Amino acid sequence: MPGFGTKKRHRVGKLRHRAWIQEKRTPTPPDPTEDERGQTIYSWENVFSERVPIGIQRLHGGELERARQLQAGATHRVEMRYLPGITHHQRFKLDGRALYIGEIDNLDEANRFLVLICEEQIL
Repeated sequence: MPGFGTKKRHRVGKLRHRAWIQEKRTPTPPDPTEDERGQTIYSWENVFSERVPIGIQRLHGGELERARQLQAGATHRVEMRYLPGITHHQRFKLDGRALYIGEIDNLDEANRFLVLICEEQIL
């Protein structure tokens, strides 16, 4: 257990998945696409030209309950190296599923690693 003043180590080997980070693209008038209820359908575009390494962990038990206090639909915890510009309006796309970003924590405010609470949806 690290003591006061010692740096916590993060295991980079846990970042074994690769995912696209996507951002919602605003439809351009005059022809926004709408569904049967008249709601605008947004398309998603990749933020970076390459997939980024991430670690994914499904939330269980007490950890799930704590995460749902921050984000109602929380299902997963995602860890990744720090990237500037990550927001709540983005998602991770991998293997036919999407993880929508909810809570973002800059671990130790050191700009080294991010821990994100996400909600999974099947595409």
